[in-house]
Amino acid sequence: MPSRPVLLCALALSLSVPLGCTAGATFTTQQVTEIVGTRAYPEESTDSASKAMTSAFAAMGYEVVSDPGALPLKTAPKLVQVNASGGSGYASATGAEIAWTVDIEELEPGVEVRLTPRGYSNGQQQEHYNAAWIESTTKTVFGEFESNLGG
Repeated sequence: MPSRPVLLCALALSLSVPLGCTAGATFTTQQVTEIVGTRAYPEESTDSASKAMTSAFAAMGYEVVSDPGALPLKTAPKLVQVNASGGSGYASATGAEIAWTVDIEELEPGVEVRLTPRGYSNGQQQEHYNAAWIESTTKTVFGEFESNLGG
């Protein structure tokens, strides 16, 4: 029978959640920002992009903890998964959280929006993310953001 870590990694990969398992593709924090976390919006201003992203995070249940109008935008960590296991005489639970830092840079014309995840497992920062999960999550954040744009 496979060990508990192998079973948890298999379960995590089947659910596409960020547990840092060695099996399957992973992205580092920097790769997330470079590969799936950067988009340009030629019709937007820094102010409109900041307001749209703040609204997007609120709609998804994140708390924006940076000062209103300040950049970069930062969210508080949000619990996205809990894993529990146990047996005769013991129990264990692990929580996975994700927070975001958003840089909005002025371009000519428009802005560039860069999402950087800040992942945590039981309060300890993580630097690797399941590629399928983080790509899907980043796409969801951008989708909510784009639904708030005026154009």
